[in-house]
Amino acid sequence: MYPKRIIARADKNSYPPQFNYLIHQHNFQDFSLHDKRPKRIKSSHKIITDTLKYTIYVLKRRKDFSNAEVIITTGWIPIILKILIKFQFISCKRFYWLGFQLHNPKLYRYFSLLLWSTSIPEETYIVNAFYEKQLYIKDLKIAPSKIQILPYSDWGKDVCQHILPSKNYYFAGGYTNRDYASLIETFVQNGKELVIIGSKHNNDLNVEVPDNIKILKDIKKQDFINYLVEAKACILPLRKTNAGASGQMVLLSYMRNAKVIIASDFPSVREYVSHNSSALLYNNNGRSLTTTLAMIEAKETATKLKDLSDSAFQVYQENFSYQAMAKKLDTILALKLYRVSVS
Repeated sequence: MYPKRIIARADKNSYPPQFNYLIHQHNFQDFSLHDKRPKRIKSSHKIITDTLKYTIYVLKRRKDFSNAEVIITTGWIPIILKILIKFQFISCKRFYWLGFQLHNPKLYRYFSLLLWSTSIPEETYIVNAFYEKQLYIKDLKIAPSKIQILPYSDWGKDVCQHILPSKNYYFAGGYTNRDYASLIETFVQNGKELVIIGSKHNNDLNVEVPDNIKILKDIKKQDFINYLVEAKACILPLRKTNAGASGQMVLLSYMRNAKVIIASDFPSVREYVSHNSSALLYNNNGRSLTTTLAMIEAKETATKLKDLSDSAFQVYQENFSYQAMAKKLDTILALKLYRVSVS
């Protein structure tokens, strides 16, 4: 008989690749409120409603959530589960909060108190980056022994092949923590072609731009990838250094597609790529970015650019591929036994 292993999440859109892997390879049971794929960006009202509904959901299934070997959860659901464990409504040997992340420093004081008051011996926080671990140890007062690092990855099984760029534009995409205002200013000045794909939530994209700059919002994923693949180089312009890890999804897409990468020189970015090895990193000012773009435009750097894109692709395969991430997750969850393989 296999030990009880539980996934607790509001909906199946929360970390689907990681949780699907645990279900198919390690016999985890999935306890989700919603089967449909809701919008990725949720309102505060939706988060609170789902959390209250999940509390009732767990209490109705108290036997299912008791005496578990491991519970892994994500989103805001972990808070209520920690309380239920603390007051012995449910129980487990090990408890993991996957993708723990708090971007707003203004909330650190209050969240530190919340985490302390709901602390349980079984808990482990799984964060996306070493930078985040150091941040949360310092500002949230979480014990170092309670934090594990699982780098953010897309868990893509189909690694993209090298596709040579077919268009003469630069590309930048994504929503969270983007500094599109400075990027637009740089390209207004240099006149180079730029395509930005963001969201209606990116306020700095609601501006008039010259003909060399194209702005798209909330388009289909495949269209996003098509623009990315055709670009001569891809840019990741981040806004804040103290916001925790951000931009990983788009950065990984650049790496998977063997693109020449230009990115803000932030600690979280350096956990994925290295300056002059697998990317070109720039300080967050127009002069630094302008210098980097000028180097790319120089014909004599073609070989170096090919080396950069090849290196980014190799780093992805070795460290952020499906196989690499599965091995890292197994190690964190101590899942060396009871492996169940489903064909």
